[in-house]
Amino acid sequence: MAENVLYADLNLPEPTRPRILTVSDVQGSSCTYAEVKVKSQETNAAANCKSSGKSRCSRKHAAILVVIILVLVLAVYLIITYGPTAGSQEDSTRTIPEEALGCHPRWEKHGRNCYFFSPEAKPKSWNASRAECTAMGSDLVVIDSREELSYLHSQSRYNYYLLGLTRPEEGQKWKWINNVELNPAMFNLNGSYRDYHCTAIGFGEVHTAPLKPSLAKEFPVCPSLDLCPSGWLYFQRKCYYLSESEAAWNFSQSSCSSHNASLLVIENHQELSFMIKITKQDPWIGLYKRNEEFFWVNGKALDNELFEVKDSGSCAYLDSKGVSASGCYLTRKWVCSLDINSAQ
Repeated sequence: MAENVLYADLNLPEPTRPRILTVSDVQGSSCTYAEVKVKSQETNAAANCKSSGKSRCSRKHAAILVVIILVLVLAVYLIITYGPTAGSQEDSTRTIPEEALGCHPRWEKHGRNCYFFSPEAKPKSWNASRAECTAMGSDLVVIDSREELSYLHSQSRYNYYLLGLTRPEEGQKWKWINNVELNPAMFNLNGSYRDYHCTAIGFGEVHTAPLKPSLAKEFPVCPSLDLCPSGWLYFQRKCYYLSESEAAWNFSQSSCSSHNASLLVIENHQELSFMIKITKQDPWIGLYKRNEEFFWVNGKALDNELFEVKDSGSCAYLDSKGVSASGCYLTRKWVCSLDINSAQ
């Protein structure tokens, strides 16, 4: 049986291949591009993706640029604000001597000042004291404020210290060594004697004093050399001796008499306050009871407005609150006083 066979020719177009184009030397570079024919929807998607990538890159670059600008602005601000101050502080530190940052040994620091309180047992004259200060690159104290005055009072409770305050002669104004006149409202100047032309601070007061030193061991003040015996203290034209030993009242008076002095005779409130501050262990004074009244050893009766004697004894002594009396036979230390006016 014969078979019927059919033959057909199929003419198919050749598949389209991607064309690779090479462009040489485009502005000095070699770039390779691939051209792919795709549907328009896919093309749009690729374009959108490419456009989105550019947007993300642009925002990232902008953020980096903003950060750099902020860092630069901050750096400029820090240089302007702190740069000169730090430099000036460094320069000022280099120009300040090391010792100026504190006080020398044996000097006391208070506020922005350093103070030297002379420890010498034998006081010097005002001129010698000032020379000692200037030799150390300083000078005698000029009190500028009540706060400084209060500090000096606290440091001079048991001694007198010379000040940089003088006057040429009686009747003229008191001036500090910097040529500034004394402000009377600053403090009361006690002991206005005609021959006293310098000043000292101590025992809670500022006091006038002569220009020459005393031999008084505890007082770097400046009475003249011949005013007080060696080892005696000076205050308001009087010399005082504080005993080291103890004895009954009668023996104490005899001991003072052997020095052409007497047991302490108190004449005013300033002297009373001064003696209470410097004496210890309740020493005998020159006050005793006769016919139920108290008399001083110089024969004068006690002025009851000056103080009242506590307790009922016959011989008086100083204590921390004033004057008391006890039996004369008891042993105590004693205080002798010598009036300079009567001794000269």
